[in-house]
This record gives sequence, structure tokens and C-alpha cells, in this order.
Amino acid sequence: MPLHKTAQVTRAITVRIVDVKPIQGKPLLPGEVKGPAIAVTVTVRNTTAHAVPLEPVVNAYSGPRRTPALTLSGAPAKRLPNRVGPGSSVTGIYPFTMSAAQRKDLTVDVSVAARLPVVRFHGSV
Repeated sequence: MPLHKTAQVTRAITVRIVDVKPIQGKPLLPGEVKGPAIAVTVTVRNTTAHAVPLEPVVNAYSGPRRTPALTLSGAPAKRLPNRVGPGSSVTGIYPFTMSAAQRKDLTVDVSVAARLPVVRFHGSV
């Protein structure tokens, strides 16, 4: 699925990469690395009349071998919540360490719940 397209996970749940922008990575936890990074903004929409539980996982990769990008916990990180209300949307921001060259072949996998399919987005930033 191309970046910035809306993916239908189920009849009632959609996922969209709203934005991918270059940032300067800010490490917060041990093992995180300062430097060139991206911030991936993800929106999950629920069109049902009931709240839907989420178990969100977002991962980023670069290149044809899908080399994993390191997750950053510092600003502007804002994880998706564990549920989305009826007829509502929720948004999360996921920073990943990634150089400008690596952004030319970007893959982002979004899983909203373990029982649902993973949506794979691909493109260039």
C-alpha cells in the first residue's frame, strides 16, 4: 500500500499514514540514538457504534532487505491508545532513527490488534 493511502483493516477499521516527516531524533531511553530520524503519524478510524480495543504496533524499515529502524521514545513520540471510541479516530506519532538515504525506500508496518492483519505501507520520503 502506498504511503498516505487509507488501508481497510476490517469493514469498520481503517489505518492511514497521515504524515512522515524528517526530524532530529531525541533519545530518551538507554540504547536509543540521537541523529537523523523520521516521525510517522498514524491514524486509526473506527466506524462502528462500539469502542474497539487496540493493541497497536508500528514498525519502520528501510531498503529492499527491510532493515529495521530503531524506535525512539523522545519527543514527538505519542503512542496510539489501547482503544478507539465509536465513530472516532485516534492518532499516534512514532519516531524512528533513519538517515535521509534510508528514507528513499521506506516500509511502515501497522498492526492495530494481534487478531487483525498487518497493513504494510511503502514509499519514499
